[in-house]
Amino acid sequence: MGNFLTNWNDELHEIIDHYGKDHQLDKLEEEIAELWLAIRSTDKNAITEELADVLVMLGQVIIMRDLDPDSIEKMMGFKIVRTINRMRCER
Repeated sequence: MGNFLTNWNDELHEIIDHYGKDHQLDKLEEEIAELWLAIRSTDKNAITEELADVLVMLGQVIIMRDLDPDSIEKMMGFKIVRTINRMRCER
């Protein structure tokens, strides 16, 4: 996610500035609902498009809430390892 934010930082800020934070947070909810519908299908193009929409919105949330992408990536790693460990204990 860090590279994505670096590559598109200016554009994401421009989108937030244009539409406003509240609108974009509402838009995130809409995009998540659309992703949920898409992943229930087998249409890879629809899933790809909706995943991209959600990732763009999440990038905006990271900016709007002044979150550290490196901390998010570390948390993701922690959660992946934790899940793997749980799975291994279930075997």
